[in-house]
Amino acid sequence: MARINRASGETDPLQWHKAPVSAERNIEARFMIGRDRMGRWIVKDAAGRLGGIFVNESAALHFAREAANYDASQVCKAPEGQTLELKIPSGLRSQSIH
Repeated sequence: MARINRASGETDPLQWHKAPVSAERNIEARFMIGRDRMGRWIVKDAAGRLGGIFVNESAALHFAREAANYDASQVCKAPEGQTLELKIPSGLRSQSIH
């Protein structure tokens, strides 16, 4: 479980990777994590502007949590059995981050 700063009530970013991610759809969540039809791990934001395909769940969680500025309420998992599709708007080049 992530450590919480008792004075501010905020999660310690150094321990945030251990905080659980809700498996229930959070209407307020910006990012959803799940798998596509091919079994790849997908992260997509509610607005469809940010996301990616990841080699494993850990990498997907890391990306979503950082992009959400470590706000646990902004990241949720897709419901069991639901597949996610990452739509890339035409005209955008794919980018690879090493």
